[in-house]
Amino acid sequence: MRVIPSICTFCGVGCGIGLRVEEGRVIGVEPQPGHPVSQGQLCSKGWATSFAIDPYQRLTQPMIKEHGHFRPASWDEALGRVAEEFRAALDEQGPAGVGVISCARATNEDNYAAQKFARAVLKTHNIDHCARICHSPSVAGLARTLGSGAMTNSIADIDQADLILVIGADVTENHAMIGARMLRAQARGATLVVVDPRKTRLARLADIHLQVR
Repeated sequence: MRVIPSICTFCGVGCGIGLRVEEGRVIGVEPQPGHPVSQGQLCSKGWATSFAIDPYQRLTQPMIKEHGHFRPASWDEALGRVAEEFRAALDEQGPAGVGVISCARATNEDNYAAQKFARAVLKTHNIDHCARICHSPSVAGLARTLGSGAMTNSIADIDQADLILVIGADVTENHAMIGARMLRAQARGATLVVVDPRKTRLARLADIHLQVR
């Protein structure tokens, strides 16, 4: 077995992982010791990255669920079923009754095809993407207030902070390794303030939770 250094791709933190490879297969992961971001640690998502690489039990054909169980189907049957359901929804509710969710992990070409399918084929404007909900407003806000729609400080600055202000996010869930740094900073004496209408895990652990309406 050998260990190949790599970067976890689950979220944008960039934690260092070592891919455990044996006979050409990834059989596990381990933290990269001394990595500047993850510091020899991984969250549960990082530990689980190897499961998505192995082709074992990966779907190789469409599956249709009937009576609570999945059965194999041909591509023609599966696509026909999807088309029938779209057609039924359009007949009943019109274009407002259907929609498409696109994917941040897809290519620009795939996302372009998805929006073209929604607008030209389904005749609906109901197409959305995770980036519009969270990344687009944050990028616009950062660009307007700070001049750049990107991260403004290094992750290591958290370790030196006296006050940490988190607005509308649970960092311990979405970017767990940064969340862990925040909690360690709080333990050494930094004040943690969370502004969020939700009572998230981070909000419960904060020194001050400003629960806006």
